[in-house]
Amino acid sequence: MNVSSISSTSSSSYSTSTTTSNDEIKLLEKQKTKLQKEITEENQSSDDATTKQQKVKLLQAEIQQIEQQIQKLQNDKTKESQKASQQAGASNTNSKTASEEETDAANAEKTSYTSNKIDVQV
Repeated sequence: MNVSSISSTSSSSYSTSTTTSNDEIKLLEKQKTKLQKEITEENQSSDDATTKQQKVKLLQAEIQQIEQQIQKLQNDKTKESQKASQQAGASNTNSKTASEEETDAANAEKTSYTSNKIDVQV
């Protein structure tokens, strides 16, 4: 899930990374659902209470690990989204600065022309 620091590439990388994260999250959610179903089945099984308790405990531990992985992926996705937004903001700021420089240059030319005009009149 590497995101390039070059802004034109970062949007593409972010999009690919987000899609991959979403797919991973969906897969983990399916695994979690399957494990929850196994817990239900184990609780309804004819195993003795101790065996049931041990199996359910293991399944719950697996579910907890999956939930942690999902949380990590969601956090990473949020960070990438914020990073992409910041890069887009930085890009817009740079464009605005260039535009302001063009305006300043045009104003300088007008001032120079006006000064010459005044010089000619005096």
